Amino acid sequence: MNRVLWLPSRGYLLSFVVIHATSSVGAFLVCFSQSMGRFDTGGPATAFENVACTTAAVLLSPIATLMVRWEFAPIFFPGLLGYIPVLANSLLWAVAARWLLALARRRWHKPVGPPTR
Repeated sequence: MNRVLWLPSRGYLLSFVVIHATSSVGAFLVCFSQSMGRFDTGGPATAFENVACTTAAVLLSPIATLMVRWEFAPIFFPGLLGYIPVLANSLLWAVAARWLLALARRRWHKPVGPPTR
């Protein structure tokens, strides 16, 4: 089968998107709950909270962070439709990761076969 090297298979794509989206939303929820937990006290953020918030920011970039700044996002993605940008972001990460793996494989792959003279 002549498959494009950077195009991910369905199994890879589905598993990557599910794991990435779950991790992204989970990190965001941990960050949010930790921030709200110290809301009344006004105390400084803990190291765990900083790690959770940074992880959420990295995993949710670039699409989901752009959607937060877009003023029409609540109009186009109300309620549960708000998860569409998160899934699109995970899909972008899956394609980018597959492309980087294919690029690395092509860069460092040693050809198999008889040596050329």
